[in-house]
Amino acid sequence: MEFSITVENLTFSFTGFGSCELQLTDEKEVVLRRSDFISPRTLAVHCDAAAMHLPRRMIKLLQNPRTKGSLSVNAVEGVGLEEIPSLEHL
Repeated sequence: MEFSITVENLTFSFTGFGSCELQLTDEKEVVLRRSDFISPRTLAVHCDAAAMHLPRRMIKLLQNPRTKGSLSVNAVEGVGLEEIPSLEHL
């Protein structure tokens, strides 16, 4: 999957992997993880970026409670199962 976070005129993109084994049952939070840890909040694992990689200007904007952002999630065509990192918990 490809993810894009957009805040005002800034966009940060990264990739991660989903699975039918992910529960995503938390009603308030989602987590995009670099690891293969799974919890009810997990939307994707083996992401190639973490919060520390977000541009500092984007973080500064998001510190204002009035600032709105968006998260886009797009499927990636042509990614075969052999390309997905092995998941110990799946």
